[in-house]
Amino acid sequence: MTLRGDFAAAALSGQDELLLARSRFGGRSLYWTTDPRSGALLACSRLSPIVAGLDGVSVNETRLAASLIRATLSDQTQTHYRGIHRVPSACVLRVGPEGVRARYDTPFDVRPVRVAPIDDLADELRELIFATVTRSLEGVDHAGVLVSGGLDSATLLAAVVAVAKRSGKRVDAFNLNFAARGDDRAHLNALCEMLGVTPVRVSPRDCGAVLPETFVIDRSPTGWSQASWDIALTRRSRDCGAAVLLSGLGGDEVFGGDMRMFVDRARQGHPWSSLHAAARLQGWSGTPMSRMRSLVLRRLISGVAPRPLRGAVAALRRRDPVPWAGPQLRRFVSGGAFEVGIAGNLRGRSTDRSWLEWLARSGVYLQISEARAQVEMAAGCARVDPFLDDDLVEFAASLRPDLLFHGGWSRGLLRYAMRGLLPESLRLRQDKSYFEPALQQVVEGAGGFSTLGSLASATALADLGLVEPRRFRDRFDELSRDPLNGPLWIEVWSVLAGEAFVRQAS
Repeated sequence: MTLRGDFAAAALSGQDELLLARSRFGGRSLYWTTDPRSGALLACSRLSPIVAGLDGVSVNETRLAASLIRATLSDQTQTHYRGIHRVPSACVLRVGPEGVRARYDTPFDVRPVRVAPIDDLADELRELIFATVTRSLEGVDHAGVLVSGGLDSATLLAAVVAVAKRSGKRVDAFNLNFAARGDDRAHLNALCEMLGVTPVRVSPRDCGAVLPETFVIDRSPTGWSQASWDIALTRRSRDCGAAVLLSGLGGDEVFGGDMRMFVDRARQGHPWSSLHAAARLQGWSGTPMSRMRSLVLRRLISGVAPRPLRGAVAALRRRDPVPWAGPQLRRFVSGGAFEVGIAGNLRGRSTDRSWLEWLARSGVYLQISEARAQVEMAAGCARVDPFLDDDLVEFAASLRPDLLFHGGWSRGLLRYAMRGLLPESLRLRQDKSYFEPALQQVVEGAGGFSTLGSLASATALADLGLVEPRRFRDRFDELSRDPLNGPLWIEVWSVLAGEAFVRQAS
C-alpha cells in the first residue's frame, strides 16, 4: 500500500517501538531520539521540545556544514543536533530504544510514459489543479493565497478563486509589493482585475521588523533570505482571519520538467535537434547561445570529459568549495559527506529510478517542507502547497518529458492548460521578477547592514573550523556594497543563519 497525502505520522507499534512515517513529497516534519537518561523514545513534529527535553545536546557539525553551502547530506536522517534524527521523505521507520530496527522506503509505481493529444493532457492538468485546490480548502471557510504575478502563484489564485466561488468560501490574496527588474506588479494588476480580487499589498520595508527573529526558528537555522516576508505575509494572513495560507511552492519542480531532457536528446544521437530546442526555449532566462551552453554543451562536455580531468576538477572544488571555507568544512567536502554540491548539482541520476522518485528522494522536497514548518511555527498559521499533491506530481512525472515543454516553452503544458483563466500577458510572460531589491528593502527596514555586523563576524563558526571569518566578512561587505547581487544573498545568508544558530545552541 502506498501512503498518500501531506503528512507525518507516529504510532506505537509495540511495547518499546514507534512506527514513524512521512509522505513522499516532503510531507510534514518528524523528529525522534532516545533519551539517554531514561532510554525513552521521543518523537515530535518540532525540534524545540525534543532539544529542550534533553540534557547536553550538541551541534551536528556535518549537517551544519551542509547548510552553510546549501548542500544535502548523503544521510538525510541527520538533523542539526547529534543524536536527534529526522524521518526522510517517502519513508517508514520502526524505531526502538537502540535505534532504527527497520526501514521501508515508500514505493513509487513505475508507470508507462503517457502520450496523448495535448488538448486532452491540458484538460486533465487543469482538472487536477482544481481538484487539488478543492482538497486543500476542505473544512476551511476563509483562506489566503500568496501571489506575486508569476505563473505558478497566478495559476493557484485563479483556481482558488474559482473553487471558492462555487463553495461560498472567502479568499484573500497577499502580495509583496516592490519594484524590480522583471516587475510583477503590472501582471498582478491584470490578474486581479480579471478575477475581481483586491490583494493585500505589503512593502518589503515593513517586513524588516521580522528580520531579527528569522535566522533561527524551531532551534534550527533558516538560511533563506526570504524568510522575513514569508513570515510577515503569513502573519498578515492570520490576522485577517484566514485559517490557512496557500502558496505556489513546488511549482518549479513539478511543472518545470526535467531540464536534462535537452542533453539526453543530444546523447541519444540528436545533437542539432537538442541545441535547436534549447536555443528556441521561451520563458527561460538568457540568450539562445547561453541556453545552448547551459542546457546542452556544458553537460555534454562534462559527461564525456576524461576521468582524470573530471577528477582534477572535483579535487579543485574540494580544496576550495567556497572562498571563506574553514579547514573543517573543507574536510567535510573532501570526505564526500554531501550528495548535492554547492552549485546545486545533484550527482548522476540513477537510471533505475524515474524522475519522480529521483526528485522525491533527492532532499529537495524535504527542504521545502521543513522550511514551511519553520514559517508555520513563527507565524502561527497553517501553510499548504497544493502543487505538491500526489496526484498532480504523479501526473507531471508520467508524461513524456518534452510534453511539459509544449510549444517550446518552459512550463509549456501549464501555460497551455491555463488558457482563458489567466491574462495572456501573464500566461505568456517571458521573465520573472528579481527579488534582490526586496531583500535590500527588508534589511533597510531592519536598520541596515550594520545591524548584521555581529553575525557577520562569524566567530562561533570560526571556532568550529567551518568559516574563515576575515574572508567571510569580505563577502558580507561586498554584499552591502552590491545588494543587487543575487548569488551573494544566498551565500551570505546561510552563514548568518548558521552563526546565529551556533550562538543560540551554545
